[in-house]
Amino acid sequence: MGENGGTVPAGEGAAADVRATDLESTASRKSRLERRLRGLKHGKRQAETDTPLNLLTTDELWRVLGLVERGGVLPSGDVRHPEVFRSSPPEELEALKRWCELHGEPLDQLEAAEELLDRVGEVHGWHSHEAVQAALLLTRLELPDASPWFIPKRAETILNLYAELEEHRDEPEHPHVRGAVRHLERLKKMNHLAPGPESWASESSEDEYPGPSRRRSYSRQGAAGAHLPDPEEAPPAAQEASEGHREPWWRRWFGR
Repeated sequence: MGENGGTVPAGEGAAADVRATDLESTASRKSRLERRLRGLKHGKRQAETDTPLNLLTTDELWRVLGLVERGGVLPSGDVRHPEVFRSSPPEELEALKRWCELHGEPLDQLEAAEELLDRVGEVHGWHSHEAVQAALLLTRLELPDASPWFIPKRAETILNLYAELEEHRDEPEHPHVRGAVRHLERLKKMNHLAPGPESWASESSEDEYPGPSRRRSYSRQGAAGAHLPDPEEAPPAAQEASEGHREPWWRRWFGR
């Protein structure tokens, strides 16, 4: 859609809509994760604002974010590969058009990626294939120039934190929650452009997780490109969750 409601060529219009992201707004953006960490630090419930993203289906989010990634849309709003928007499958362009119509400008692909991660983590579990793919996608969109070793490390750290918060939903001061927060804070201080991982600082016993099944390596799942999971591939745990899962931990703490 054009500025005055007129139509423009689908591919060019889609690229223009994404490119029009407000740079100042992006620079001052606070992610859901940052807001949640701040709430945990101060022990306060902070209601999260409602978002038009709720009106997009999960499949639409996968499609539009896959398109955004292939187009090389940066957090600043610049587009590295605008030609991608001129040759994309119709279902992806339709999802992008619907996102633009529902949300308006500025578009925020990082907020959309966080919405996707929340959804699949809630339904399938925080260490499910779907959640891993969503966390990797979020990290690639947020840090498009990060080294290959850093992307799966950050995705793993975020998912471990959310998994601990889910398990200890009534205990925000639990040692495993505090340990997961410290892991994330240390990762923030590392150079994500470095060619290889820096050594982790010595960890206390509070940083350890309950068992090896809780710690996974996502490096082999870190290939670029969003993956649209097959709903029929959902593991039994995900099926149980979709039938009668508990209220997500973030809704208890932050409302929704």
